[in-house]
Amino acid sequence: MTRKSLGDGLGLLLFIGSIYGIARCRIFDGFIHFFFDASALGVYVGAYPRLIAAKTDTIQRLKRWVVALVVLPIFLILLSPFIDAQPVLIQLLALRPILLFLPLLLIGALVVPEEVKRLAGWAIAVALGAAIVALGEYFYGVEPFFPVNDASRIIYISRDIGEERAIRIPATFGSAHAYGGTMVGLVPLLVLMINAHRSWVKVLAMGALCAAVLGVFACAARLPFIGLLAVFTAVALRGVRQTGVRAGAVVVIALVALMVPGEERLQRFETLSNSDYVSRRVEGSFNAGLLDTIVAEPLGRGLGSAVGTSIPYFLMGQAKPQIGLESEYARIGIEQGLLGLVLWLAFAGSLLLVNPTSLTLLGGVADVGMFVFCVFTWVSGLIGAGFLAAIPGTMLLMIYMGLIAGAEKRTAATVLTHPSREGLVRQQGA
Repeated sequence: MTRKSLGDGLGLLLFIGSIYGIARCRIFDGFIHFFFDASALGVYVGAYPRLIAAKTDTIQRLKRWVVALVVLPIFLILLSPFIDAQPVLIQLLALRPILLFLPLLLIGALVVPEEVKRLAGWAIAVALGAAIVALGEYFYGVEPFFPVNDASRIIYISRDIGEERAIRIPATFGSAHAYGGTMVGLVPLLVLMINAHRSWVKVLAMGALCAAVLGVFACAARLPFIGLLAVFTAVALRGVRQTGVRAGAVVVIALVALMVPGEERLQRFETLSNSDYVSRRVEGSFNAGLLDTIVAEPLGRGLGSAVGTSIPYFLMGQAKPQIGLESEYARIGIEQGLLGLVLWLAFAGSLLLVNPTSLTLLGGVADVGMFVFCVFTWVSGLIGAGFLAAIPGTMLLMIYMGLIAGAEKRTAATVLTHPSREGLVRQQGA
């Protein structure tokens, strides 16, 4: 699929990522745990000719970042016999998210507008399909969709909605946070399709946008709600002069105003108004103990040793207890030490310290939405762990960051044809 169209290959990977959670729970064996990994490998094999042929400054710069971010944790694995680290097998699996997602950064820098639109078409299907399953879970409960086992444990411990202590809605994803976070990430792609030329595509995109927004409320996770506010506001302000964007904003706001106030299970975001709770939640992610740990062990304690790195249920018996706080930066600092933390922060800063109004590869509106999603995701890492290993949320993050990195070097008129048929040809438009 990737050889045929890079946009369709990424779209199929997005779809597989969206059903990864429910597939892992219903097909309860060790092999399904690597279902998404195998799919990502297929994308990389398919995109390999274009990655090799690309010689732009942007691609070369991103390749250097990928190498640096991969080499350091591999070096730390070699040092693990000299520190109190996890077993080597656990460390290799903890390396998995880095190897799994970072190549998508390079692919994001390669895709052109038409390929992004192909990906956006798949995003419509994912948002609508997830909404249908979420609706079934809302009325019939989560149990008919997710069997109770070790793979679904995180879903069943999240019983905190309303007086009935209902379960958060995960749709087809591995957790409610993964559902809500992915729906926020899809908003820029769905807005891109609202401005499509075909009216039936606009209608589908509008329906998918409404489904994605309601999905953020249904998942009952607070961080996705804040992310939705940030992305939706940025998109609406940037596209205020575009008829499709204005219509989409009005429809979404009207739908939320109509449905959310009457449903208690869609109102968990209101706990954000509780200042005492918010302060306790933030304090729980910051602790002087993190600084003490980094100072005492500047090289870190090795991969897999911090809270936030997911260890498969079938290897839990071999793993040592994890340490840390509910923060992605704490996880990086504990596992990869001060150098790793500085390296990841420099990586994010070098790609995202740009003027968002200069990003016009996709017309400006979707570009700004992607930029805000990336910035919010990195900021949210201060009070939450796991955004660098979320399936398929991290996939969208890396693709968007690649797009942003290459946006200023390309224009919407730049066309890259498929290398396997006509060679890699660059046609500069006016």
